[in-house]
Amino acid sequence: MRPVNPKETSLEVWRVPEGAHYLWQEWNDEFIVFNNLSSHSHLLDAFSAQVLKALEPHPRDIESLARGLGERFDLEAENLESRVALIVERFDALGLVEPDRS
Repeated sequence: MRPVNPKETSLEVWRVPEGAHYLWQEWNDEFIVFNNLSSHSHLLDAFSAQVLKALEPHPRDIESLARGLGERFDLEAENLESRVALIVERFDALGLVEPDRS
């Protein structure tokens, strides 16, 4: 796992690893996502699940993720950036997302 630098995390563009396909199951406000690359399942809250779902179709940076989630959840995007950055860092450590180097 690489060292975490919150400013660096916010500036990077993040994506789902190539070849990753996630299988989703929802129960109330909790989600289980199965990662085909690692064969691991992860329990996510509704907000974290939406962060990952937003990255599935195409790479995005923290600011655009926060802005989109803010609109969806009717929250201020400025306050969400640090929360989204922490979630993305956790997903990076779990192998669910990675920096887009393309």
